[in-house]
Amino acid sequence: MKQTNFVPKKHAFKFGNNFKNEVRVFGSDKIPIIGKYLKIETNGLCGGMAFSALDYYYSDRPTPTSRSANSILRKYLLKRQLDSFTYRDSWTFFQWTRKSSRTIASKTLKNEIPEVKRSIDKGNPVVIGLIGATKLKDIGNENHQVVCYGYKENSSGEVKLGIYDPNCPPDNNFSGELLLFPFVKKNPKAGTDVPGDSAEPIKTITSGYPAFKLERSSAGKGDKIWRGFFVQGYSKKSKPPVIRESDRDSRGRKVRDHRARRDHRERNPDPKKRDHRTGNKGGSRSGKSPKVRDHRQQK
Repeated sequence: MKQTNFVPKKHAFKFGNNFKNEVRVFGSDKIPIIGKYLKIETNGLCGGMAFSALDYYYSDRPTPTSRSANSILRKYLLKRQLDSFTYRDSWTFFQWTRKSSRTIASKTLKNEIPEVKRSIDKGNPVVIGLIGATKLKDIGNENHQVVCYGYKENSSGEVKLGIYDPNCPPDNNFSGELLLFPFVKKNPKAGTDVPGDSAEPIKTITSGYPAFKLERSSAGKGDKIWRGFFVQGYSKKSKPPVIRESDRDSRGRKVRDHRARRDHRERNPDPKKRDHRTGNKGGSRSGKSPKVRDHRQQK
């Protein structure tokens, strides 16, 4: 496989994409023609995780190894999710969702796969947007974003892409490496005539049509079929947050280092501050102080 230095086992997050959020696309700007804001509810932060994984990769900062995201990391993932929607090519999610599967597959094979290969040949992993939705209302749940870090091509020109999918995090039994490749999907409506895009003539459906399969059996999940994909714009963030992991016991509970706790019984080292337990200013609690009475000597 022609591969970049991105290795899912090292650079991918160890937790899954189990988030739910509402995103207002394109910041505070209203969408042209529609004239209003567009809110999308997404079951996850796949774009934020894909962008952030590349941020850690390019910055040489260690990718957090925890099995969940704390508040600092989650805030960063959400910010990068929003960033993934601000690029001009993010409109492709809207445009391609409404196009026919045959048109999307054709554009993917002709334009996007060659672009992926060019980027990988230069040593640069890319974020790709996967199209699964056929209706705009499903755009946030049935489309997806992943990292492509390599590809392999056989003698007949068939290409398979190496994929890190935020929905399939690496663990002790799984490397985090998946394959995405084109195949012919059987069509139950073979032999019928249907219109394509408005600019295309009516076509007869054949026994199958091109689609793209993401093999996930190695991750213990069923394979996922996509209508097509495109390469997303990405810009590096040089300082993703460094997340320091806390020590945990076998049950996952935080282990507190009691040696780091301050001993509140220690003497006040500042002579100008009053020790409220003795009434003394500084010094030690001793019988030499005229203000300290030793009750053991009283009868």
